[in-house]
Amino acid sequence: DTPKGFVPDGPVDEASLQATIIPLRAHGYTEQEVDDYLTLAVRGEGVSPQDVRFKVKRRGYDMAVVDELLDRLATQLE
Repeated sequence: DTPKGFVPDGPVDEASLQATIIPLRAHGYTEQEVDDYLTLAVRGEGVSPQDVRFKVKRRGYDMAVVDELLDRLATQLE
């Protein structure tokens, strides 16, 4: 069984990021890039969620979970 991701309901903010679970997959986004971006994004800094791109590597963050976070951030900023 593979670990499942979890994104809490509600806005993406510092508290929700603490509760978010982003599992690793065989291929996924580079963790440090995602973590750095999300930290900036919840502060209202950095590029738009629609414009951010992450490198893909072996043993990286589950892309579907990260993409869900980016979609929510984009909706919040509208």
